[in-house]
Amino acid sequence: MQEKNGCIELNSREVQGLLSNIGLFCDKVRVVEPETRREVIFDRQGEITWGGECFRIFHRDRKCVNCMCEKACETRQRQSRFEMFENFIYHVVSVPSVITLLDGTEKVFVLESLEKRENVVLSRPTGACIDLATLLSNESKVYIDSLTEAYNRRYYEERIFLSKQKNISEIAFVMLDVKNFKRINDTYGHHVGDQVLTKSVRAIKHNLRSTDEVIRIGGDEFLIILRDCPERAILRIIKNIREDLKEMAIYDQEKNQSAVLNFGYSYSDHFEWTDNEIEMLYKEADQKMYQDKKQND
Repeated sequence: MQEKNGCIELNSREVQGLLSNIGLFCDKVRVVEPETRREVIFDRQGEITWGGECFRIFHRDRKCVNCMCEKACETRQRQSRFEMFENFIYHVVSVPSVITLLDGTEKVFVLESLEKRENVVLSRPTGACIDLATLLSNESKVYIDSLTEAYNRRYYEERIFLSKQKNISEIAFVMLDVKNFKRINDTYGHHVGDQVLTKSVRAIKHNLRSTDEVIRIGGDEFLIILRDCPERAILRIIKNIREDLKEMAIYDQEKNQSAVLNFGYSYSDHFEWTDNEIEMLYKEADQKMYQDKKQND
């Protein structure tokens, strides 16, 4: 094994021994094929078998936005980053490597180590320090709507919800908006309109499980994602939300006026976690919501 032009060079028979030695100091060490982003397992004879995609270790459905494997391959230089997963910090180091396979061909792979870190503190030039776990946890706030504390549209568009509970096939999308929301804003003012939105989200969350999510798509439109939820339960959940709104989302005490929501839902019992199916479920739920709106106007 040797290093040349920023890459480690070795033959396939050396890989397993190298990984075993590095593994003494790391929580996980692996070889990744950068084009497919799949893990590659080398045996002692240098034969290879293919594993899963590298990003699955963080329960993601697609490559990391800041993929160090890809960057290491492109730059032919060592790359590293910190990754927060399930309340732990991992230091990920990616090193480009040219491995000579048994047939004599040379192929670029990436050696990657993952090490769990605790109590990582960063120091600023001023002398002030900040805990890295706090810094990374603040990153999640970019996906929270500041008014309602529901998830925001970015959370939906970047498909962050796909990183959770991948072992299910049954899912429902429920679209909703506030009936006559513009009239409420015009009559009572935007501060009351804001209260209607926040109170409506509280009523929605009151009827959801920890595995379900509510996302503010924009304005007064929201999307609820129900995981592992049978279709017969969807209408019951909608009914319960409507009942709770009568007490939890009152905006005119004198007239006993409370928020009313328009609903539409779509359902799949064989969800395949693809962009096409997500958009299909979204559009179906959105169309049904507008049908409900027309019927109730």
